[in-house]
Amino acid sequence: MMDSRLLREVVLDQRDQFRSQPPHVIEREQLEALAGFVRSPHAVVISGVRRGGKSTLLRQIARRYYPDAAHCCLSFEDERLLHFSAADFDSLLGVFAELGGDTSVFFLDEVQVVDGWERFVRRTVDRGTKFYLTGSNASLLSREIGSRLTGRHLTIELFPFSFRECLEFASFHFDPERLHQVEYRGKLKGQFHEYLRSGGMPEYVRFGEREILRSIYADILYRDIVARHRLGDVRMLREVAYYLLSNLGNLASFNKVKGLVKAGSVNTVIRYAEYLADSYLVFTVNKLAWSVKEQLIAPKKVYCVDNGICDVVGFRFSANEGRFLENAVYLALRRTGREVFYYVAAKGREVDFVVRDGARVVGLYQVCYDLTDPDTKQREVTALTAAMAELDLDESFLLTYDDEETVRVDSKTIHVLPVYKWLLLEGQPPAAGAKP
Repeated sequence: MMDSRLLREVVLDQRDQFRSQPPHVIEREQLEALAGFVRSPHAVVISGVRRGGKSTLLRQIARRYYPDAAHCCLSFEDERLLHFSAADFDSLLGVFAELGGDTSVFFLDEVQVVDGWERFVRRTVDRGTKFYLTGSNASLLSREIGSRLTGRHLTIELFPFSFRECLEFASFHFDPERLHQVEYRGKLKGQFHEYLRSGGMPEYVRFGEREILRSIYADILYRDIVARHRLGDVRMLREVAYYLLSNLGNLASFNKVKGLVKAGSVNTVIRYAEYLADSYLVFTVNKLAWSVKEQLIAPKKVYCVDNGICDVVGFRFSANEGRFLENAVYLALRRTGREVFYYVAAKGREVDFVVRDGARVVGLYQVCYDLTDPDTKQREVTALTAAMAELDLDESFLLTYDDEETVRVDSKTIHVLPVYKWLLLEGQPPAAGAKP
């Protein structure tokens, strides 16, 4: 059991930090969509990459929706809470009450650090307490929530800043009525080029030091994966991560990685890739197939949570701008809360992204940096046209760095758009993504 005096000291220190407002903080896009969650009795679970803005979103929720409350908040990242266990939650409840906190609402940051946290939340939710919880491990959260909080929680995924949010941080006002102005459009494209290279990790956007991205990457590897899973072979994990981050947008070959890192089994490589995905560093995208078995055995495409991290660790932006463009589109689609796949049409014609809402296919997206070469354009249009016919869609998007037109093939329409414009005008706004 933790010493109650130390617990009280930590709570007081963190309460002051929780109330403080760091300079130049922007409201996250998810904040408005959370209004419905506030009115529900369910625990709200916010998951996402380490240092991606979850703690800041908790403070914004508190200020927006509970402005007059004495907030009951605790971050389990504090090293003084190293020995905090599930048995200490009742003591925490007592400390909050002693200090005059509003014990009807809790804000708990990185809660997955405490084994058995879900039992306390389940018991207290049943008494009418509202919880806002954050965590940086996807499968761990889903497993613990699934076992104890079924039907009592709502979840959202929080990603690094979107392009819209980066523009807001830079105090750049987007005005669609000015897109025809050459100078304005040039400045907007300059902002997009920087976003494409640097990504949207909030700390990096604020301070601009590349070492911040290396530090985040190291924290994910060592604190979220090595320490939690008690891995002995750090070298192998680093090499698996480097391979995946150096193959952005490509089909992953776990057998190839096995040989490169000299793993004893391909299952070891797959397990390490799953750890990287659980920590929100790397995403693997399945092929859309009507057979579950085919989906499982088909190669997977690889994407990263942030272009800036990928640039400092694996792929180099200057030589791979098309891959970074594709990664930015993937992240925008993932923010919608819908399922994202890749697709292979007849004759092996690959389409980068298919978006599905439940069992229904609702979007088809191909990404190509430059359509100047007529053969390249024909190849991309042919792939999209074949996929639209097979998936019974009348429209699709061909997203580029700077090309714009409308292509019609028989009754099918392909909207060719620059990614920066699609992100601001056409892309789906981020959803709260309620998943009970």
